[in-house]
Amino acid sequence: MSDFTSAEVSAAVSKRVRMKLDDVAAASTRLAAVDRFRASLPVAAPTEARDIRAAERLVRAFELKLRAPDAIHLAVCLRHNYQLATLDANLAFAARALGVACINPAEDIGEQKS
Repeated sequence: MSDFTSAEVSAAVSKRVRMKLDDVAAASTRLAAVDRFRASLPVAAPTEARDIRAAERLVRAFELKLRAPDAIHLAVCLRHNYQLATLDANLAFAARALGVACINPAEDIGEQKS
């Protein structure tokens, strides 16, 4: 799990509070679970300047249709040879096109995010 992934998950949890989908207690519980998961991993993947440069190259590959944040996730996966987990169909397509191992649980249940 990269530093950037942790930041994005935290932002998504925060957004749910702003949208009044979760209260602060529920959000805090979610974030604590993320923190426990991250702490259980053998190593965190720091996002480095070279990942940002690689992400820029990826967003310039127009056929991949990547937004910058998604390209950063892919760049980290490419550098570390990590598997990507996403619910985003386009990100999964781009990952597979780049040879990044990818799981998308939404494909199995028909709940795609695009």
